[in-house]
Amino acid sequence: MLKFEEKYKHIELKETKYLDIKQFEWNGNLSDIELEVFNKNGIIVIDKFQKNNNDLYSNFEKYFGNIIPQGKDLSNQSIQVKKKQGGKTYFESSRSQPLHSDGAYSTNYPKIIFLNCITQSKVGGESLILDGNKLLEFLEKYKLLNDILDKPFKIQRWGQVITKPLIYENKNSNRIEISYTPFLDKLIGESDRDEKIFAIIQRYINNSKNHQYFKLRSNQLLIIDNTRYLHGRRFFEDNEERCLERVWFNGE
Repeated sequence: MLKFEEKYKHIELKETKYLDIKQFEWNGNLSDIELEVFNKNGIIVIDKFQKNNNDLYSNFEKYFGNIIPQGKDLSNQSIQVKKKQGGKTYFESSRSQPLHSDGAYSTNYPKIIFLNCITQSKVGGESLILDGNKLLEFLEKYKLLNDILDKPFKIQRWGQVITKPLIYENKNSNRIEISYTPFLDKLIGESDRDEKIFAIIQRYINNSKNHQYFKLRSNQLLIIDNTRYLHGRRFFEDNEERCLERVWFNGE
């Protein structure tokens, strides 16, 4: 049984490489070229983005499937990731946020994520990115991938327990996908070996040499394949404002 502790130091960028993400200027819709690049790379940036205030993000459902509601009452198309007075969670603070897949503690987690930059901090606040394909190559190199593929784990968070694989094959696309989060109370594998392999995965993910970074500017939209990329955030100063609007799509 693996237990999780939410103790993370400020993340520095000394060993972290800059991620050169393909950028496109917003023209009111996504073009075939933009979609082709996203489907190939799993990540793009839309510059000078302006959302339609009438239907918010629902126009993108034709590309990325239905929007997954968020918020405490699950009634919001989007939520704002920003520092709040007395905020206890990472996305309500200015602290560094460790790499993760959004919603990985749920069976109905998003396949596509939008992060719309409303306000960016002057110092810090860089987005941290880890390409899951590199992680899969690492596991394949050491002949560990087949041992962990489609293996179910019991995941406990806030007193609730679900069972799901963390690395699995999508039968529809024949892609191997990832669903990882450190924001857990504990994780239980079917065997000690499964848990040891997961510990190796954790060490790989926490190694800053495997990270890349990118800093969004205001009015830039980051679109991420949540089944391939892990993302996080470097800390920013308490006296600065940083706000991203987050949208989840089910990818179906």
